[in-house]
Order: sequence, then structure tokens, then C-alpha cells
Amino acid sequence: VPLKVSIFAWRLLQDRLPTRANLVSRGILSTAAHHCVSGCGAVESAQHLFLSCGTFGPLWGSSSTTSFHATHLACLRVGCVD
Repeated sequence: VPLKVSIFAWRLLQDRLPTRANLVSRGILSTAAHHCVSGCGAVESAQHLFLSCGTFGPLWGSSSTTSFHATHLACLRVGCVD
């Protein structure tokens, strides 16, 4: 796995990606700016962007540049790795 993919996966699992929800919690964005950029109205968290967003979730799932899928990421997040 390329280093940049490993770092990205680590940041994703540690909830360290610069999502709007994280930027709001750090005081970088105002509370009103935490909605997903796709316009779906949900809070833009990593879980939303990669697992439940109707716009971005399918893009992540169909990406051929990664060696893991969103279901594996969800499993890693809650500690159910085989």
C-alpha cells in the first residue's frame, strides 16, 4: 500500500481528516457551515462522506485506487477486523 494511502487511512480512522464537522469543532468554521458540500443537508463527517452520503459514498466505493472498501473501514472503526 502506498505511504500516502496508509496515511490517509490512518487519518480517516483517527477522525483527523479536515471535514467540515472537524473544522467546526476546532473553531475554524462557523457552526452554520458544517453541512455536507453535496447539499444533502447532513453534517459533513468522515463517516458521512465515506459511508452514508448519497453523492460521495458511491464514488468512494467504486474507486479503483484503493485496496479496501467502505465496509472494511466501518468495520475497522468499530474494531471488528478479522
